[in-house]
Amino acid sequence: MNKLYVYGDSYGNFNLSQKGSRKSWIDIVREKLNLIEVNNFAEPGLSPMHCYYNYMNHKHQPGYHVFVVPVLDRIYSPEVEKKFSALTINRAWYNTIGSIRRIEHHLLNRKNSAKNITDDKRKELLAIADALLMYFGFIHDMNSQNILMRMLTEKLVEGSNSNTVFVSVSKNVFPGISLYDISNWELEQICSDEDIQKFLDGEIIDHQILQDVRLNHLSDKNNIVLGDKIVETFTNKKKIVELNIRDFFAPTDSVDNYLKWMKV
Repeated sequence: MNKLYVYGDSYGNFNLSQKGSRKSWIDIVREKLNLIEVNNFAEPGLSPMHCYYNYMNHKHQPGYHVFVVPVLDRIYSPEVEKKFSALTINRAWYNTIGSIRRIEHHLLNRKNSAKNITDDKRKELLAIADALLMYFGFIHDMNSQNILMRMLTEKLVEGSNSNTVFVSVSKNVFPGISLYDISNWELEQICSDEDIQKFLDGEIIDHQILQDVRLNHLSDKNNIVLGDKIVETFTNKKKIVELNIRDFFAPTDSVDNYLKWMKV
């Protein structure tokens, strides 16, 4: 039981080795449970189905398992991932509007890894990106997707072992608030409504886009709080990490420690 396994999206994909001296909740769990190895399968934008497959492939491994339930209405498309593999290391880029627009920007302006793509391939990839924007804008039924993924999550919790805990990014999956609620609450305390909307929309201005520079979309202090809560859940042999906004800290740092304009 000296290993930690993490499944989820960008709320679980940062650990100490990636960010120098700053500590994410993953580092807190690793330190407090005296673990020697972290196997992190969380990636930005992953769908519940993608996380489900990762979890099912590793849930029998001895150790501690943390399943971060991602945004429920995301899709899973191995074919899209395959076609765009040369353009981005983020396999699930197609699940956020901002990432889709970044990919389009690179293709249209022949930037970065899109420089050497043939014209025919460029047209094909742009057509797929446009179709994704149309899908999320006009076709995607969020409610039905949420219902199905919520049912899947309930089954996962029921069938999990005592060495697995669950914490949700999406609202109304478990009692109490979600990680998204806490993350958004932080931004509302320190960022303008206009900047928050630009961040959510993935708006590109002068070849720049607002990006979240927090570890796992939480301030450093709140990463510690979350890590402590996950350890407490393991210790008490519970399955669901209970979150209460009163346990978390309001922002005290400058806005650049939360959202920052970055070149695309």
